[in-house]
Amino acid sequence: MNEATLSILEELIVVCKVGEEGFQLAASEVKSSELQSLFVGYSLQRSRLSRDLEAAASALGNRVPAECGSVGSKAGRT
Repeated sequence: MNEATLSILEELIVVCKVGEEGFQLAASEVKSSELQSLFVGYSLQRSRLSRDLEAAASALGNRVPAECGSVGSKAGRT
């Protein structure tokens, strides 16, 4: 198992989850239904990407999916 690769995948998972949450928030805050649809679509896309990345990390031997609990601190670095 390549620790550097797993580390990169975990960071990408966090970035996707932060994006997912951000787009969900944006969708809930805008008044335009067109923008809401766009942001919801982006949120769903980020969700799919994070699941795909988690599957790739799991295939490489990572047993613990990246947690979103400390997303705020990691998002600031991203």
